[in-house]
Amino acid sequence: MDLAKSIHRQISREKGDCNPNHAVDMYAILAGTCQDISLLVDLLPSYLFSGSDKEVITWAVAGVSLGGHSGWKLLGEDPRISVGIPIIGCPVIKLGSQQ
Repeated sequence: MDLAKSIHRQISREKGDCNPNHAVDMYAILAGTCQDISLLVDLLPSYLFSGSDKEVITWAVAGVSLGGHSGWKLLGEDPRISVGIPIIGCPVIKLGSQQ
């Protein structure tokens, strides 16, 4: 699954032409993605196993780039997700830092 609006995000590389809210925008995409995945974890079992006593035992998340960042964030915030495969993702994101 692609991240919301990730296909449309762009940064101009020309000097003086930048988005001063880029970090906030990216973090909003990250946080929104985590909320979306947690909502899927809430709702997917009832869709998959409607009328059954089956349940999901282990939840996993995988992602590349911004999806990898989201995977790390989910692993730290949603205790239902116990397996993560973040590819090109950072486990520590500090908004406003010089990292």
